[in-house]
Amino acid sequence: MKLDRSKMSDQLNTSFVVSDGTKEETITVKAVKAKATLSVSPKSLNFGEDQTELKFNIGNTGNAELSWNITNISDEYLSVSTSSGKVPAQGSSEITVKLNRSTMPQTLNATITVSNGTQEEKVTIAAVKGSSTAGTVVPEGMYVYYKFDGDFNDVTENAVNGFGSGSPTFIEGVTADSKAVKFNRTNNSSFVVAKPIIDSRDMTISFWGKDFGDGNIFYMVSSHQNKPMFTLSMKGAALKFVATTYNNGYQYAATGTFTHPALTDGKWHHVALTSDFNKTTYATIATNLYVDGQNVDGVTEDANPFTEAETASNSYGSGTKFVMGGSIKLSNSNTLNGTNMAVDNFRVYDTRRLSAAEIKSIYDAKQ
Repeated sequence: MKLDRSKMSDQLNTSFVVSDGTKEETITVKAVKAKATLSVSPKSLNFGEDQTELKFNIGNTGNAELSWNITNISDEYLSVSTSSGKVPAQGSSEITVKLNRSTMPQTLNATITVSNGTQEEKVTIAAVKGSSTAGTVVPEGMYVYYKFDGDFNDVTENAVNGFGSGSPTFIEGVTADSKAVKFNRTNNSSFVVAKPIIDSRDMTISFWGKDFGDGNIFYMVSSHQNKPMFTLSMKGAALKFVATTYNNGYQYAATGTFTHPALTDGKWHHVALTSDFNKTTYATIATNLYVDGQNVDGVTEDANPFTEAETASNSYGSGTKFVMGGSIKLSNSNTLNGTNMAVDNFRVYDTRRLSAAEIKSIYDAKQ
């Protein structure tokens, strides 16, 4: 006996009679057609104002293998971990949906379709772009935050925007759905903000970087003869932070070198500086360096706490603009070249030093 399952209904329950002319026997035949049954759960995903990744399940409550595919995905701002696959009978597959908040519209209402060829299930997607700093860890006291997601804008409400000079470019950032700015030594490219964004006596500077070479990373321009202050540079593969114009002009080689893990391995590293003047130590600028969430070293620099007016010997606290990348003339005999480097998520807290736990949370969040 053969059964053509392609022609049978979902369930077969029939009988037939076998007879030799004098005696009869009844044979009952039952069968259930193998069938995949599609289901999805949940049927709606709400990313709110800060979520970037949510999941749903494709289920198969039937008794045959289920082949499925997903359509109606907007590649511009939505993506799925996989767009087709198979689910065994009574099994399920987990699908990850990612939202690119930098390219999404202000309000998102979308639908993706899951189909097995005969059935369709819809998953609705909702999100609100909200504030550019939504989801940012440690927002308290943050003065500026440059994500470099294709522009040089400050995403905080202060809107202290900058601009690129010498054609810096944008590359993939710390996370796959973000961008970072890349500086080229040959082009002497830089990022400029026409305001003193780190003009403070109690501050934190936080950013991600990679591909560092020896040379200038960033500096402030002082209103005292346009001399450099608050310089962060790399010399001999070691970071140097020098605050005052005097030490930058006359004591650069002898001041401010940190000891830290290697930053020249081509990988992204988180760097944070916490610095204060005349608080940790009298008449001293004390600066701690954190690398990848860990406090690795500190340096000190003498400064006169009684000099309020800006002079060549004490320039802490008065600047005109901020420059990242490009070359810098420290003195008539000492110029730092620009360096090849990439920078992401540059933020400044201009009124407070973050705690070690707060810096670790920024590192853990890859922000």
